[in-house]
Amino acid sequence: AKVHLCCGFQRRFDPSYLSLYNQIKSDSIGTPLTASIFFGDHPVPSREFLLQGGGNIISDCSAHDVDYIRWVLGDEVESVYASGTSSDEELKETGVIDNATMVMKFKKGTVVTLTLSRGANYGYDQRCEIFGSKGLASVKNISEDASELSNEFGTH
Repeated sequence: AKVHLCCGFQRRFDPSYLSLYNQIKSDSIGTPLTASIFFGDHPVPSREFLLQGGGNIISDCSAHDVDYIRWVLGDEVESVYASGTSSDEELKETGVIDNATMVMKFKKGTVVTLTLSRGANYGYDQRCEIFGSKGLASVKNISEDASELSNEFGTH
């Protein structure tokens, strides 16, 4: 049987993230200078999952946001610094990092901070802010379309 398969990272198809992409591409905030992304995983994975090798938050969770910011910026990462921590002693003793921060410098100069956590017990938490030479565009934790644009004309 002929079957078509489409594989993609979901942020590219999320209405809020697509709106943010369009704001950046239309030069609404000018040249992107910095970005701050926060990803809080929910539901919190089981202890068994974390302890049996599923606990590498950087390789497991960062791919979605790294793909998105590369796409939005139309640029590639030049350098990365990452550091993480364990939320309790058992995870620390087994080498499981369940909270981490990455700082990525892109070839065109944009600096992006990505913070990741497995511990968003309050609910799925996904935010993104991109600061540019003419304003700020962001996605917040609000239903449906949570994009926001701040520039010389105000916040809309």
